[in-house]
Amino acid sequence: EPLVWVRWHPSIDPDFFDFCLENLAGSTCFPLMMSDTAVPAMFMALGASREDAFDYVPVGCNELGIPGKAYFNPGAHVDYPRALELALTAGRGYDGRSNVPDIPPAGELRTFDDLTAAAGRVMRWQVATSYAANQPLLMAQMRWGQTPLTSCFFDGCIERGRDLAEGTKYNILSCGGNFFANMVDGLAAIREVVYERGAATLEQVAAACKNNFAGDERLRQRLLRAPKHGNDDARLEDLVALVERLRDEPVKEICRDPRDGTPFGNVHITRSSAVRVGARTPATPDGRLAGTPLATSVAAACGVERQGPTAVLKSILQLNAVKSWQCGYNVNLRFQRSVLADPDGRRRLEAMLRAYFLAGGQEMQINSADTAELRAAQAHPERYRDLVVRVAGFSAFFVNLSKDMQDEIIARTEHA
Repeated sequence: EPLVWVRWHPSIDPDFFDFCLENLAGSTCFPLMMSDTAVPAMFMALGASREDAFDYVPVGCNELGIPGKAYFNPGAHVDYPRALELALTAGRGYDGRSNVPDIPPAGELRTFDDLTAAAGRVMRWQVATSYAANQPLLMAQMRWGQTPLTSCFFDGCIERGRDLAEGTKYNILSCGGNFFANMVDGLAAIREVVYERGAATLEQVAAACKNNFAGDERLRQRLLRAPKHGNDDARLEDLVALVERLRDEPVKEICRDPRDGTPFGNVHITRSSAVRVGARTPATPDGRLAGTPLATSVAAACGVERQGPTAVLKSILQLNAVKSWQCGYNVNLRFQRSVLADPDGRRRLEAMLRAYFLAGGQEMQINSADTAELRAAQAHPERYRDLVVRVAGFSAFFVNLSKDMQDEIIARTEHA
């Protein structure tokens, strides 16, 4: 901190952008990149004027805001892997502690459509319950959380005599979510292994996940070999759109800002939860083992990219940023440092990023640390105290991270 970022646009000065990429070859991971071809359209979809939409900034990690004009806050939440777990367990979860109504047992989900319908009901329940839980928090903030000095710098607060918590020009609440790629991969694996090949039953997949694949390594390998998001696989396009729809529909129907009725946007934000939440998350149908990291961004689950960075970016472009991610998503890619240190490597990377942003890509965060360098930093932290890495939507000194978080960053695919 402070956050250093750059707004990419088609007329960006080539020398300046080359400078930005060259800077990433150092011991930092700045700048974060946002795209003027995508972000303003996302804000305009939420009702902002064109002029205000182009005045955007990143807020916090990778969330988006409009300075002095928009009140931004989360107001609901979905947990994608948990939604699939509840769909596989009649709404009870592997620990039996949940009670989502109207979810049939796995044995009654005879078609893939039956499964996705159950997952949709779970996600509707997640949206509704988290929205209801957040309303008292917002009411409390409006009543007791006033910030009069800050409110003086927001449009309309002085004229109306109201704190910004009671509403400003744009009131933008959002439904947050984590680990999108794990749900896409889990559905893809179940569709292929259970419903297309008949190599296992849904009950067997659920039992294997509950038991962390103990005695079921053959099934786990089948699930791991199924298509994975991040590899430009056409077999996943419908599933990306499906998961977006399963979340978008209840958010659109249920979630409204209580101050003016503004519809919610959606945001994907991970912070440090890929490791922290992953440590207490059971095994998942994509073949991931219990306790291991979940996906750190919408790009892919940890370490599953196999077709290079262009395939990763083409997979991200399957997401509908304007319709389904109006409040932002995070993308993390790790490149060998030599790519960014070499002028020819930077030219190739610039061309790839230009194509990505022109096609509608919204955000990009790049780490340029070789695996050997990161392992050396683990072994000799005193020699690498200035090494900064991008964790998810935030940056940190690598040697100050926990061993689990360091291992997760090392496990990410290293692109050349």
